[in-house]
Amino acid sequence: MNHKLAKLDTLYKIETPEGINLVFRPASPMIRSLALLIDVIFQFIIFGIFSAIVFFLITLLDFNGMAIINYIGGLFLILSFIMVWWYFVLLEVLNKGQSLGKRFCNIRVIHDDGTPVGWTASLLRNLLRAVDLLPSFSYAVGLLVGLSNKEFKRLGDLAAGTLVVYNEEHLKPQPLPDIVASPCPFPLTQEEQQIIIAYAERRQTLSTERRQELANILSQHFNLKDEQMEHKLYQIAQYLIGAQESSHLRRES
Repeated sequence: MNHKLAKLDTLYKIETPEGINLVFRPASPMIRSLALLIDVIFQFIIFGIFSAIVFFLITLLDFNGMAIINYIGGLFLILSFIMVWWYFVLLEVLNKGQSLGKRFCNIRVIHDDGTPVGWTASLLRNLLRAVDLLPSFSYAVGLLVGLSNKEFKRLGDLAAGTLVVYNEEHLKPQPLPDIVASPCPFPLTQEEQQIIIAYAERRQTLSTERRQELANILSQHFNLKDEQMEHKLYQIAQYLIGAQESSHLRRES
């Protein structure tokens, strides 16, 4: 039972050496794909602006000859190298783990221990992007690897020890809906209780499909599915929270 309930817990939790618990929400493949698309658009825009400036200067100053053509060709090669290999690295390291696309989508890259991403890790994860893009820029390798682990890490993240998370300072628990509390028909450990409560409190951060997918992990124990199973977990969470609050009040009195 415990291993099934653990699947409900999709948050990434870290305990620092100081005993502080940090909680992050891994960014889904969909939002990461959107961020990548935005980054590619920005790269084309930057390259286009640079090209327009160069051709404008050529026309304005009436440059000609093979020397200047070779010079311009060299500049384009340098810019292409920077845009392909250093665009992500520079922005991730210097902009708190966010490229332009990640900033737009409110996600960022961090080390597995929650610290800001550094030069070595960012360079490694982005060098391996070439493998994640296979075959033929389809990103199939990256997607398959990402779906194989609960943190949605692509190959570059696994090698570099990095994680892409939503850029939230704190994951604030959401109040539960106004529903009738109901106890769980079988005993739960303290850890299992906290997993169910956490699932209910962060329901607004999950899509309807994802909420029901997680709830259905326990469907065989309740003979319920989809909305009914989701509703049942909210009832149990409501009961558990009430029981915890009552226990806390008794200890204080």
